[in-house]
Amino acid sequence: MDDTDAITGQFCAITSLDDATYFSALTWPELGKHRDGTAITDHVAITGSGNTIPKGVTIYGQITSFTLGAGRAIAYNAA
Repeated sequence: MDDTDAITGQFCAITSLDDATYFSALTWPELGKHRDGTAITDHVAITGSGNTIPKGVTIYGQITSFTLGAGRAIAYNAA
C-alpha cells in the first residue's frame, strides 16, 4: 500500500518498502502499557517524519491501525 488512508485490522507485522517510510498514526496497544497493564505516559513516539523506517525493515507487534505519512509498506494480517 502507498496511500495515506487510515488502515484498520489485526496486523502482526509491517515491512517498509521505501527508505523514507513513516507513519502519521499508529495504534499498537501493547506498546502503550507496562507489563502490569498500567499506561506508559513517557514513551517516545514512533510516528512522524523524523522517525522513518528504512527499506526492508519489519516491525512486529499487535498493530490494530495505521496511517502512512509517506512511503510504501506491506502489512501482514494476524492469523
